[in-house]
Amino acid sequence: SVIVVAEGNSPIDANQLAKSSVDADGYFTISFTGTGNHTLWVMAPNSEEYFGKGRRVVPDPGKTVDLGNVYVAKKMTVLSPTDGFAYATLTPTYSWEAFPDAVDYSVVVWNTSTDPSTKIFTGSVGNVTEYTLDSALIPCCLPDTDYQITVTATSASGIDFAHSGGPNFTVENGTTVTGRAMWNDQALPSASVTAVPEGTSHTTTNPAATGSVDADGYFTISFAGTGSHTIWVKGPPDEYQGIGKPVEPDPGATVDLGNTYVAKKMTVPTIEYVLLPNGVDHRFEFSWEAFPDAVDYRVAIWNTSTDPSTEMFQDSVGNVTKYTFESSLSLDTEYQFSVTAISGVKEPGSSAGIQFAYYSGLNFAMP
Repeated sequence: SVIVVAEGNSPIDANQLAKSSVDADGYFTISFTGTGNHTLWVMAPNSEEYFGKGRRVVPDPGKTVDLGNVYVAKKMTVLSPTDGFAYATLTPTYSWEAFPDAVDYSVVVWNTSTDPSTKIFTGSVGNVTEYTLDSALIPCCLPDTDYQITVTATSASGIDFAHSGGPNFTVENGTTVTGRAMWNDQALPSASVTAVPEGTSHTTTNPAATGSVDADGYFTISFAGTGSHTIWVKGPPDEYQGIGKPVEPDPGATVDLGNTYVAKKMTVPTIEYVLLPNGVDHRFEFSWEAFPDAVDYRVAIWNTSTDPSTEMFQDSVGNVTKYTFESSLSLDTEYQFSVTAISGVKEPGSSAGIQFAYYSGLNFAMP
């Protein structure tokens, strides 16, 4: 559809001055009366998929103004930064989903703390899906300042045919966390590092921050915000578990977590309800596959019918692959079993072996 409004008014304004349809080939004709500049808006039928396009028209009564082709743009998705988030880095990396058939992208960054907003960067960045401003050349970004980014995709014909609405984000003086991702006595460069507010799942698509891990496993991550956060270090999910470490915000400071050990996944244990040698009582017997180089195992049993769950037992059971829980359990109650393999390698400065493999979450109940 095609809509005319007084310049400065929204195309969805109730006081539209004129409205017209578009024919099967996209051509339109619309007439309006009045003085002062006007904006002609071309609006696609699906506002969830397309942006409208506005063009200024200066009134010239009795005349026809031909705008030629008026190109609307489809909507594209910015992946980072996340709308409404506060970031600790002064040079955030902007990323977006690749748009089909795009040959170039342009990025615009606004300082929205000024009135009016100030454009601090605009430019073509090539056929890429992420971009980091060069802070030595461009004044971005300042602490305690609000920003907005937009991304536009350009086709081989030079048409700006996709565009993002700008996510708004804030740069704050944040807390920096360092450490080293490890498995047993080996660096784990394939690990990923994220920061989330305490209580937020590590699988969230909107973490407070993400960090990088170098070839020797060392990582640095910075996050902004108040309240406790959890730093999650996760190996490739098909083989490894993740581990979360709590960190209290300390803006401007660096917290070193040291070696952060992730564990490999153990195979699913088995469980049997066996008759004891006394020929009368039954107990649960848990079995698991031996994990290479393990020297000990720890088992834990939780009552998951309580809220929160209640730990009933946790202890070392030796270098074995079978354990019988001697205590009786209750009917109509849910339980959970986990087993952890202990390495012969000790954590630096500790007599404890590294917990280098485990299985958590075998649920069971009385038969």
